[in-house]
Amino acid sequence: MHTRRLYLYGQHDWAVVLTFLMYIQTAIVFSAIAVAWIDLLKVLSISYTLLGVISVIGAGLSMVSMMIGGSLVSHFGARRTMIASAPILFLSHTTLALFPSTLTLIIVNIGWGIGFGALIVACTAVVIDWERERRKRIIDPFQASWNIASIVGALLGGWLLSIGWDFKQIMWLAVGTSVPLWIFLLFSSIPGSGIVEERVIHSSHYASYDSIAV
Repeated sequence: MHTRRLYLYGQHDWAVVLTFLMYIQTAIVFSAIAVAWIDLLKVLSISYTLLGVISVIGAGLSMVSMMIGGSLVSHFGARRTMIASAPILFLSHTTLALFPSTLTLIIVNIGWGIGFGALIVACTAVVIDWERERRKRIIDPFQASWNIASIVGALLGGWLLSIGWDFKQIMWLAVGTSVPLWIFLLFSSIPGSGIVEERVIHSSHYASYDSIAV
């Protein structure tokens, strides 16, 4: 009796590549946005203290979102969680670009906090599932990529401001780089962790095996 590990490695490899891209893009975008707030402060004429308070709202909700993100992934799967959370982020970018105000900034930080935490947890779940199937470790470079991308985002944000961009243009850049990845995600398959056992033909009889989920 033979079984083969057939877990659609091609699909899972593509899922990890797409996850890496979304993870890195998120890090670059949020780092660039943090720099773009220099320009946003001038437009809204708010104090650094108020900006700090507003930022705490997003950070707190992001922590909560991360805490419940595991439950969301376990109930709905990583793909559905990513599909639901990514639009919250780029719709928040769009809202701030179209309607810049202190109230909008508060609402947008709520959206960022909710979407960010769930997206990061879902991305991490995809990588962990890949590790289980491939029996290789990539979580370390995955986590390190966030720091590298954050540095790139900060440099990018500073450079864009130096050549005359404002925070609205940076918001639109964030949207323009988010939406294509989300569309790719809609048409991609992200397998969960598990073992797929197929029908095996023997010389004397047919043996069939059911799919087993880990």
